[in-house]
Amino acid sequence: MKHVFFDFFGTLVDYDPSPVGATVNAPFEYISRAGMECSEERVDELWLSAWRELEVISELDGSEFSMSDVVRLFHKGLSCADVTEDSQRDLIAAYLEAWTSSISPVAGLEACLREIGESHVLSVVSNTHDSDLVPSLIEKFKIEDYFESVTTSIDVGWRKPHPEIFRISLEAVNARAEETLFVGDAWIPDVVGPQSVGMGTIYIGSPPVNSRFVSLSVSEFAELPGLIHSISR
Repeated sequence: MKHVFFDFFGTLVDYDPSPVGATVNAPFEYISRAGMECSEERVDELWLSAWRELEVISELDGSEFSMSDVVRLFHKGLSCADVTEDSQRDLIAAYLEAWTSSISPVAGLEACLREIGESHVLSVVSNTHDSDLVPSLIEKFKIEDYFESVTTSIDVGWRKPHPEIFRISLEAVNARAEETLFVGDAWIPDVVGPQSVGMGTIYIGSPPVNSRFVSLSVSEFAELPGLIHSISR
């Protein structure tokens, strides 16, 4: 194996997957600043409704949606006039700042990347709704030098497990699927998806029972270097 691709959220970093920020309710603060009268509970309901409506479409066709799509649906639910580009950017920035405030690297991240990177080319392949989010977090945690490429669903238009995002990520580093391992913590996006294009996989966690797919697995990120080196000899 020459290449190792990593999922980002839940694999390289710990995070809260809920669309509602755990520390700051950015949509509600945005509504309050705009002088609109709406309860925090109603704001949460409309914000989550926008996410769910877009998720249904993505689950059906594999396409990715943007934060701008969420904001437009959110405003539609509020029965507001069309949001200006400036206010849309302000809400997205405030939301992402709140949502990412509790994100942190997994234990031993840099040491593991350094060890794996001594003998493999490393890349990130992540689902995300904002083009700058993953690259900015990689830079924030000072791990950008370990990665040859970062491929995100919002930039290619397809989310994991759609085969196209994996094909594009392979092309980005001129890699062949059979010489590439994919590491992730979500079974369908990070095991079923990569295997559909011929990649090997390592699942972080306990593999589900009764799946027709089989994957190598580890219980925690720190176990990866030993396993990857053992199968790359």
